[in-house]
Amino acid sequence: MIAAPILAAVTLLSVSTASRTFYVSAVSGNDAWSGTEAWWDGESGGPKSTIQAAIDAAADGDTIIVEDGTYSGVGNRDLNFKCKQLLLYSAGGPDNCIIDCEYLGSGFIFDACDTRNTWVQGFTITHGSHPDGGGIRCDGGSPTIRHCRVVANIGGGIGVDGGTPLISCCNVDNNSNLNAGAGIRLFASDAVIIASQVRGNSATGNPFTGNGGGISIVSGMPHVSTTTISANVADVSGGGLYVEDSFAIVENCLISGNLAGEGGGGVYCTVDVTLRNCNIVDNVAAARGGGLNVTTDVGAPTAVNTIFWGNDAPLGRQISVGFGSVTTSEGEASVTISFCDVAGGQAGVAADTGFDLRWGDGNLELDPLFKDQAREHLRIFSPCFNAGDPGGSYDGEADIDGQPRVFNNRVDIGADEIWITDATDVRSGGQRQGGPGNP
Repeated sequence: MIAAPILAAVTLLSVSTASRTFYVSAVSGNDAWSGTEAWWDGESGGPKSTIQAAIDAAADGDTIIVEDGTYSGVGNRDLNFKCKQLLLYSAGGPDNCIIDCEYLGSGFIFDACDTRNTWVQGFTITHGSHPDGGGIRCDGGSPTIRHCRVVANIGGGIGVDGGTPLISCCNVDNNSNLNAGAGIRLFASDAVIIASQVRGNSATGNPFTGNGGGISIVSGMPHVSTTTISANVADVSGGGLYVEDSFAIVENCLISGNLAGEGGGGVYCTVDVTLRNCNIVDNVAAARGGGLNVTTDVGAPTAVNTIFWGNDAPLGRQISVGFGSVTTSEGEASVTISFCDVAGGQAGVAADTGFDLRWGDGNLELDPLFKDQAREHLRIFSPCFNAGDPGGSYDGEADIDGQPRVFNNRVDIGADEIWITDATDVRSGGQRQGGPGNP
């Protein structure tokens, strides 16, 4: 079931010939045992009963296999690798292996000494509570977190302060935070989020700091790709995604059905944020920028190959730019929209007087012809087919389904790349490569 991804993971760990495997069982384990046997051998050999005990017994390069079950209590929360490069994974995946923090701490805490070779895979982490990240806290750490479900935590699902963690193929759902970043909060981080889902999170209860219902990014240069950010709520700005003072790249993502109490139902951003090949659809803001709200007095945010459709706000149903003075000693700020499909065209954009809205080449205002209710995939006759920026570089990129860009020598507009192999074969959409439990 998970053998293939685990073997791939092991190759990253530079495991020595002396590496060991430890076992943990909530049902049949005992922390007094060695942990190096999957079953009790009648003497001192047998599985540990808590995850922390196995981590403490392990050394760099070791593997820890956690048997199916629910893990709670002391030794199964605030788990700390203590600077060890370990592979920790569940035997049966996140449906079957649950870390229940009982609202008494976080599931994992990663310190600055933890690297990408500190690997966690295949857990549900739930009922955590901490203001810096109820489910997972990265205090400068850069772990690999893969195929996990981070659900129903207080203080946010994942909190990152510094470091460059890799969050891959994870579901971060139904978490809450009074402050910014109910799903994932990134501060001064170059994190990578890929092939994940951030859904149903709420940054509510604080009318001053409730930003980024799905993801909040402040500072750093993170990269978010092939990820769905949907049905999140923020009291203030950025129902789906809030980006401030960051050179973030967000590409091949679906940002849909999010709600903001002020600006940016889908996305709120400042500075040189790049939105590329995204679907920003069906988001709502109570004030301005249903899809995108750009509020900056310096920098040049860019949207390219992106669909803005079905969003709503009193000012700028699809896009709002400006908000106050936009001229600084460094020059006039600007936002560039090119090769995008924007409902209502330029009339769907509200720009403050003096703000430099650069309505670039290749923009459309045509129904993109989505083929599904989620507005993720496009029909074969979509005007977005082969209508993206022909001058962009897409080498090695994949669309939101993991299918390669580019078909027929030119990229499509939106998160989905339409593939047509012959007159009767249309490949657009299909099984997402990368939810929990999928390699």
